Amino acid sequence: MQNKTIRLASILGKLLIGICCLLYLSFLIAFVYWHFDQTAFQLVDLNDAFKAGYGVNGVQYYQHSAQLPSNAVPMSELSPGMMYWLFFRISIFVALTILITRSALRIVHSIGSLKTFYQDNIRHLRTIALYGFIAFVFSTFNFLSFEGQSNLFLKTAFGPLVLSVGALVLAEVFREGKNLLEEQNLII
Repeated sequence: MQNKTIRLASILGKLLIGICCLLYLSFLIAFVYWHFDQTAFQLVDLNDAFKAGYGVNGVQYYQHSAQLPSNAVPMSELSPGMMYWLFFRISIFVALTILITRSALRIVHSIGSLKTFYQDNIRHLRTIALYGFIAFVFSTFNFLSFEGQSNLFLKTAFGPLVLSVGALVLAEVFREGKNLLEEQNLII
């Protein structure tokens, strides 16, 4: 890989995967610790984490209980079911982000080795589209059951949908490029 852009894309993709793994590991540690001492998380507000959208939309930590907003959802007061739902949702989004990035890195590496219009790239782009569609479905809704109230959050998450459509369009462009490359090889 001699192209600087290809090399930079490869480094950034690997960095994104590393960041996702570190963030997931930190939440996994907090999740496991929550089972032993729920009161340790009474200053962690998860109100934004239960809104619809791609990923977890925010976790706030406050130094004093007086700083907690009136609509706060302290992690220490969540039911086990809601914690497991949050853990499942985070796991899905981290896994999808890593899988999409890995597929994109495979495409980048094949382009770097001058194997652009090959069947593997078409397959990787279609896989990215599938993962993007799954992310779109999970991004459209979320729910929260807290203090006897249940809330359902809905949102049209355009990011994952645009990713899916874009990947499908690129897959077709790569397929057409593959066909042209095969025709050119037959002529020679």
